[in-house]
Amino acid sequence: MTRHLLRGRKFRRAGAVPGGEVDADTLFAYGERDGEVWAVYSGGTITHGFLVGTRTDRVLEARYVQRNTDGDTGSGRLTSQIEELPDGRLRLHETWAWETRAGQGTGVLEEVPRPTGRVEVELREVDRDNVDALLRLQVAPHQQDYVADNAKSIAQGSVTPGSWYRGVYVDSEPVGFVMLHDERQDEGRWYLWRLMVDAHHQRGGVGRAVLDAVCNHIRAEEPPHELFTSWVPAPGGPEPFYLSYGFEATGEVDDGEVVGRLVRWPTP
Repeated sequence: MTRHLLRGRKFRRAGAVPGGEVDADTLFAYGERDGEVWAVYSGGTITHGFLVGTRTDRVLEARYVQRNTDGDTGSGRLTSQIEELPDGRLRLHETWAWETRAGQGTGVLEEVPRPTGRVEVELREVDRDNVDALLRLQVAPHQQDYVADNAKSIAQGSVTPGSWYRGVYVDSEPVGFVMLHDERQDEGRWYLWRLMVDAHHQRGGVGRAVLDAVCNHIRAEEPPHELFTSWVPAPGGPEPFYLSYGFEATGEVDDGEVVGRLVRWPTP
């Protein structure tokens, strides 16, 4: 089977599970690298959930920890048998058991179909009405070394002259955050300081749509119209995404990060 079978796939529970807190509103976002598997999940009665484990062929063995809306936390173990459906989607047949409380059971997760076509994003100013929702957004656990959380980003942007930052929305739902720094006066460029997409909304075209919107914003401003960014050059990092979008490494390294310049701008 493929080395990254579960990477980028999202699942929902097929109905409620007796004795469990996960329901049909809970969304799981999976990642995988060389048999190591992780997932973040939330929704329904779950405010935060994390899963980590390993996959051998069609069997996933993992542990999970989660917090519910009452503030209670718990952890347990699960085994998932992976079924591939005729349309290419996956189905996970789970057997789970709590370690911190009584309870065990079985359930089925169905893969959510991936969106087709272009994603439309809206960039909204951060204010007291939406800041809490933006602060709850999180990248996948293996990405936390590559992008700061939104609390730090908003704090930095609020005290740094030249910062332009927005919450990212799709269909009125907060899904990410983006921040630019206007360096035209000193460096003759704009700098993409921060770009994060919540783990539940990755691999659906949101990141590219955000960069398209950023490019449109820059084009509407006075020149120069140059965009730079930087990334951590590590396995699982964002380098492939930036290179595929149109950035090229300049040869400069800043504080251990590769500096890139956008050379292939999207069509307006």
